[in-house]
Amino acid sequence: MKDDGILALAPIFDYIDKHLPREIYDTLKYMFERITEVVGPPVDIRQMGFFLHTSEDKEYDDNNIDPLNPIEIAQTNGMIYFLIHGWSQSRKNTPWYRPLTEILLEQNPRAHVVQVDWSEPAAPYYSLAAFNTESVGNHIANLIYKLIEEYEIPLEKIVVIGHSLGGQIAGWIGKKFFELTNVKLPRIIALDPAAPLFRKRIAERRLNKHDAEVVQVVHSGGMKLGFAEPCGTIDFFPNGGISQPDCGKIDFYNLSSVEESLYCSHQRSYEFFVKAVKAPDEFMAEKCKDYDHFKQHECEDIHVSLGDLKTMETGLFDLVDTYFKQQFSEDDVNLYIYTPKTFGHPRMRAKIETIAKTNGTIFYIVHGYQVNGRVHWYKTLSDAIIEKYPDSLVAQVDWEKFASGIYFLPASYTKDVANKKLHNYVILKLKYLGTKLARMIKGLVYDHGVASDRIVLIGHSLGAQICGWAGRKYIEMTGKKLSRIVALDPAQPLFKGVQLKKRLNRNDAMVVMVIHTDAILGYAEPCGTIDFFANGGRFQPGCLEDLSLKRLLTCSHRRAYQYFIEALKKPEFFMAKGCHTLKDCQKLKTYENADSVSLGDMETNKTGLYFLKTSKYPPYYIQNI
Repeated sequence: MKDDGILALAPIFDYIDKHLPREIYDTLKYMFERITEVVGPPVDIRQMGFFLHTSEDKEYDDNNIDPLNPIEIAQTNGMIYFLIHGWSQSRKNTPWYRPLTEILLEQNPRAHVVQVDWSEPAAPYYSLAAFNTESVGNHIANLIYKLIEEYEIPLEKIVVIGHSLGGQIAGWIGKKFFELTNVKLPRIIALDPAAPLFRKRIAERRLNKHDAEVVQVVHSGGMKLGFAEPCGTIDFFPNGGISQPDCGKIDFYNLSSVEESLYCSHQRSYEFFVKAVKAPDEFMAEKCKDYDHFKQHECEDIHVSLGDLKTMETGLFDLVDTYFKQQFSEDDVNLYIYTPKTFGHPRMRAKIETIAKTNGTIFYIVHGYQVNGRVHWYKTLSDAIIEKYPDSLVAQVDWEKFASGIYFLPASYTKDVANKKLHNYVILKLKYLGTKLARMIKGLVYDHGVASDRIVLIGHSLGAQICGWAGRKYIEMTGKKLSRIVALDPAQPLFKGVQLKKRLNRNDAMVVMVIHTDAILGYAEPCGTIDFFANGGRFQPGCLEDLSLKRLLTCSHRRAYQYFIEALKKPEFFMAKGCHTLKDCQKLKTYENADSVSLGDMETNKTGLYFLKTSKYPPYYIQNI
């Protein structure tokens, strides 16, 4: 079995060989090569602890239950969760035990949580701990069997959750329980199950998809300590499941930093899982047809939360936006209220309770690339909205820290960067922001009784793409559409030709009103329920007269919000005429008895393609076209 042990650790050798000086690499390889399969005596159940926690256990007491007389565990009609730590850990130094216990009990007050402590057989040597997983699993399976047979606990109330070697123990529990009853456990959740010494084993000797009705696996450190390949009925791969962002920082001559790097990705599985159980909507994953499609992020419109403890879905699920939850805090996306009463005062942070008190329409406005919530057009647009709709409220979204470098990859992506990878990176940020916005709106509608038809999203450039994501996420969360999105020259770079589910499209809201002004930075083709092509939508008059290269490149793109602001104030001067095709719109060619509509008409339900002419300089309106 020695070769099997070395093969199981080959990914670790590859990793440290690329990152460390030769002398440290040789030392670590020497150590790892001595991790081989061993055989030892079976674990005595007295070497284990079973600590019960309930919603009444406010002090987090040490209530160690006798596994031969588990009546206290059985005294509930709620769920019973078994938590199992990994190698060289104990109940008291396992960082995920307490937060997960508290969340489970908060969500399920009648539940019982059993924290398994197998610290004695889990240390000190990995190879012996790996051998001990089988007999530890057998003891826990016998305890569960006793709960089912002697105390008549319904089998569907049992859930087993394990990390690393604890994930492998969960597999042994499932195998032994099936041996005892000929019935499978309902659910096993394995958080980055250990790979060393298990990677080359046959399925019957490690965690596999047959160990329970549902084997839910979270992969986070597959190139180092965690199992890289699918091994459950449903497998989640956060950020690819191989190596987690920001987990590769190493001081070449500091062995502790090497250890931290190796364990960092492995630990992320329980960090993500705990957060996902608490906030399922923040950790939604997409189903992929197979592993090759997963690696290309080519997935289906089937979504499951990493924290869903009841899912019966199967397959591989791609979860790639957890990087941003680690990189940014909640305060990195800010929301500010703008009303007639706030005029002339410092910006006021928005609270959902304050927004919900508004009697009029609630407008969310979202800026684009490399600007922030203090950009001048935020104020002029807000003023125009308040002037036109005095009872309304404007919620100004400020996502500056995301917007400042969104078209640049993190340092870990600098090698052989392909356009597709850059596209995926941008998509992930916008998806994350859109999800946050959708969640805010859902809270207004479902928690505070705000009618959804009183909510309008307005975004420029990348902000328009964020509004599209918000619309799609709102549909995903509620099954209903938002009433209106106004997209001011939605961003085109990296979005042209992509799937509809990854860019602004006509299905994102009941009305998707799009203003096209630029064919380089802006999306040049129809993508709304109603599309306006100002001066043909490709280039705006007067923009060649700006001698600043930056302003020259962005001049036509910026005209979208400039025209829209003026159109809100003087809608009758921004009338657009219908055109049959995109080519007709670009040529400013209308047709007989063509319909017309104002660029500033925020109530229109008309559909189709329209064009309008403007002047070269502000004010941009032309009274007769």
